[in-house]
Amino acid sequence: MPLKSGTWLVPSIENAEACKSIGGTMEKDVCILVDGPDGGWTAPIKGSYFAWGAMDMFKATGERLHRGRYLTNVMGCIVADSPAYPTFAGMCSPFYEGDAEEIKGKKDAIESARNEALGLAKDVLDGNARAWRLDYFMPNGRRAKFDEENAIVAKNNDLVMQIFKHKHQKVVEDFSKRRR
Repeated sequence: MPLKSGTWLVPSIENAEACKSIGGTMEKDVCILVDGPDGGWTAPIKGSYFAWGAMDMFKATGERLHRGRYLTNVMGCIVADSPAYPTFAGMCSPFYEGDAEEIKGKKDAIESARNEALGLAKDVLDGNARAWRLDYFMPNGRRAKFDEENAIVAKNNDLVMQIFKHKHQKVVEDFSKRRR
């Protein structure tokens, strides 16, 4: 049974017109859906979004030693199970977590995390996901080229298949039978 294009996978937002239509802004060829003082996230890119933020170390630990210090946070999440925005933000199936870096000052920490997330997103759009130890897969688990329609970026095909198994059991079962 062939997959129907665009009927269940959140489309990749890769141009300014599509970005503007969902209320986003383009920066570094990446559509940013939310960008605020506490962090933000990109619009979907290859079935995923990339979020950034910073955690207040003083609030987290209560130790005065950490006053004014923030821990950067960058995450990549598969969003194929969420067709609506911005409600998808709470439905993260993470496949990438950036290296946490402790930085003095919230503004600098947010900016550092944001730059990492946008660099990651740009590389994913350009077909360079492997630079971040990621790859492109189809919902049925097979490896894909970055420019294939419905290609999803993730760390491995097991995560992709696990997510799509819940939504599209038959597609995954059919693919698994053909692989044996």
